[in-house]
Amino acid sequence: MVCGILIVQFFLLALLAVRQKNATYDENFHVLGAYSNLWLNDYRVDFDNFTWWSYWAALPQGPSGVKINRFNPHWQELVNFNIDIRDKWTMATLYHTPGNDVDAILNRSRVMMLLVGCALAGLAARWSYELGGSIAAIFATILLTFDPNFLGHSPLVKNDVSAALVVVAAAYAAFRMVRRITVWNLLGLIIACAASANVKASVIIVGPLVILALAVRAILPVDWIVLGKALYKQSHRLAAVAACAILCAISGYTLIWASYGFRFATTTDSANPMSIERYAFEDRFRHYYTTHGSLMALDLPESAWPTSRGIALAVWAEKHHLFPQPWLCGFVYASAELRYRPMFLRGERSLYGWWYYFPLASLYKLPMATIATLAALPLILLSVVVRRWWRSQLRFRQVPTDWLLPAVCVFGIAGAMLAMSMISHVNLGVRHIFPVYALVYIGLGWAAAVAWRRWIWLTRPLPILLALVLMIESYAAYPNYIAFFNRAAGGARGGINLLSDANLDWGQDLKLVAQWAREHPDVPMYLCYQSLADPHYYKLDYSPVFSGYHNEEGLPVTRPGILAIDANSLQAVFSDDTFREMMQHVRTAEPVEVLGGTFYLYRVK
Repeated sequence: MVCGILIVQFFLLALLAVRQKNATYDENFHVLGAYSNLWLNDYRVDFDNFTWWSYWAALPQGPSGVKINRFNPHWQELVNFNIDIRDKWTMATLYHTPGNDVDAILNRSRVMMLLVGCALAGLAARWSYELGGSIAAIFATILLTFDPNFLGHSPLVKNDVSAALVVVAAAYAAFRMVRRITVWNLLGLIIACAASANVKASVIIVGPLVILALAVRAILPVDWIVLGKALYKQSHRLAAVAACAILCAISGYTLIWASYGFRFATTTDSANPMSIERYAFEDRFRHYYTTHGSLMALDLPESAWPTSRGIALAVWAEKHHLFPQPWLCGFVYASAELRYRPMFLRGERSLYGWWYYFPLASLYKLPMATIATLAALPLILLSVVVRRWWRSQLRFRQVPTDWLLPAVCVFGIAGAMLAMSMISHVNLGVRHIFPVYALVYIGLGWAAAVAWRRWIWLTRPLPILLALVLMIESYAAYPNYIAFFNRAAGGARGGINLLSDANLDWGQDLKLVAQWAREHPDVPMYLCYQSLADPHYYKLDYSPVFSGYHNEEGLPVTRPGILAIDANSLQAVFSDDTFREMMQHVRTAEPVEVLGGTFYLYRVK
C-alpha cells in the first residue's frame, strides 16, 4: 500500500513538472521517429534507437495522430542520415505542419513513458520486498520515486528509463533463477534479455551479465532445482546455464526480427534504400581519429583506415541479411558515437571523456540524502555480512547463498555496468547509468531493512531521517528536475560550471522564456538558443543574436532589452573558439534572472 502511494505521487509529481516543459532536443525527433516506426512501418527517422520503447511511446497517437509530409525532400534524404537534415525535417514537420499540436502529441507519448518509470518503481519495490521485506521495499521506492533525475527523465520520450527497466527486469529474473529455475522464471529471463536487444544498444550487455551470474550459481557447490529436478553435479548445473543462454540467444534473435515485422529493409521505399556503409565509414573515420589524434585520415585512402572487428562483422551481417538493416545501422551508429564527441566536465572539454566522469557527476546530481545513504548503509550491511561469515566459520562448501547470490545479482550487475560506462567515451549525462542507480537503490533498500532489524535504537532513526530529507530536496527542486544539482554542487547555478547537456540544459525551458516575454511585453527580447523547439510556435517575438535559434544569423543589438541565452550556448561545448570567447565575455555579467536553471537573462544596452 505504501509503495503504491509513493508510485502514484511519483506519477503525479513528474507529470505536473514535465507539463511545464517544452520538448527536449532529442524528444523532437524521437516522438516523430516513434510514430514513423509504429504507424508508417518506416524506420529512417530514428533507426539509431531500437524499437520496443518507441512502439510503446507512439501507441496513443493512433494512425492519424501525427501529420507527416512524406513528399518533403528532406524525408527522402533521411536515409543517408545527416543530423542537420534530420533537424530541419523535424522542425518543419513538428512545428510547421498544419494539424500538428506539438504539446498534445508530446503529452500523449510522455504519459506512456512515465508509466514505464512507474513500472520500474514497482519492480524495484517488488524485488526489495523479496530481499528484505516491507522496510526494504518502502525505502527503495522512496529513493527512486523522489530522485529528481528519475522524476525529470521518466516522462521524456527517450529510452533511458526504459533501459533501466529492462536491466532491472533481467537482473531480477536472474535473482529468481539462482534460487530455482522454473518455466516462469526462465520465460521472464528470455523476455528481459530480448528486450535489452530491442530497447538500447548500451544495455545489450545485460544478457551476458545475467548468464554470468547464473554461471556463478552453477559453480557453487550447492544443489540447484532446475525445472523441478535437483542438480547435484557441477557439470549438470553448467549445462543448464548453457541451455538457458542458448534459449535466450535464439529467442532474442527471433524477437529482433519480429520487432521489425520480419522485414530486412529500413524503409518501404525500394528506390531509396539505406546502406550501412555510411555508418561504417563514420566509425572507421572516428576510429582513426581516436588512434592518431588528428584529421590525417582525410589525406589517406579509406582502405588505410582501421576497421574494428565488430563493425566488419555488422557490415558482413547486413550483406547477408542476417539481421534487420535498421537494427544493424543503429548498432554501428552507436559504435561510432562511442569513439568520440564533444563533452564537458568542470569547465573542461574533451572528445574522449574521463574515466571518473560518472562517479563525479553522480556526486553533483544525486540528492544529498541519497549520497549520505550510499555512504552509511553499505557499511552497515558489510559489517553484518562479515560478522555472519566469521561467527559461523563457514567453509567454501557452506557458501551463504542466502545473501551472496542476491548480492551478485544486485551489486555485481550494477558494478559491471558502471565499470563499462566508465571506460566508454560517452560522458553525456547520468541518464546513461540509470540502470545502475535503480539496482543500487534496490540494494540500499535491502541494507536499510537489515540495519532496521539489527540495531533498532541506533539505525531506525537514520533511514527515516534520510527519507524525510530526500523528500524535502525533491519537492524543493520542483519543477526543474532535469536541471537538478544538489546544494553542495551549487544547485543549477553551480551546475553550469560542472556538467552539460542532459544533466542541465536539454532545451526544455523555452516555454519559460515565452512566458517571461508575455509578462514583459514592452521589453525587447534577444535570443540565443541551441535546441529544436521553435520559438515562433510559442509566440515568442525576438531578435536573434550570436547563433540565434538553431544557427540563425545573429543580428546586432539595436536598442536596450533582455538577452535570453541557454546554458548550452554559454558553455559552448559544441562551438568553435570564437563563439566560446564571446560566451566567456557574456558570462562575466550578472544575469537579471535565471529561468528553470537553464535560461540566463542579461540586460543589454
